[in-house]
Amino acid sequence: MSHLELHAHLKIRPGQLEGFKAQAAEIMRITLEQDTKTLRYDWYIKEEGTECEVHETYVNEAGLFEHNRHVVEARTVLFRDYAFRPPDDRLRRRLPAAQGPDDQARWGDNCVLPLPRT
Repeated sequence: MSHLELHAHLKIRPGQLEGFKAQAAEIMRITLEQDTKTLRYDWYIKEEGTECEVHETYVNEAGLFEHNRHVVEARTVLFRDYAFRPPDDRLRRRLPAAQGPDDQARWGDNCVLPLPRT
């Protein structure tokens, strides 16, 4: 059986580690309580507290869309206040609520884009 697996790499804004952790916990809480097609949703913060990797696995593409609907507001707060996001036009076209006007300027070329894996 093939699943949809994503790995996202986030940069934590300077001085915002505690707020990032709290907002990440809120996103994880929503995911645990509401998602029905999420198989894995793990967040790993590097020791320096400046970067985070998120490993996600969904039953299928519908699981990703369901998850996005559930966490869109909490994720918006995460990226507005606590983290920088890597630019990915393909993902933005599919998840328009995740857009940010100046993401490229803040993130630059130092990013790992979320990649689907089967």
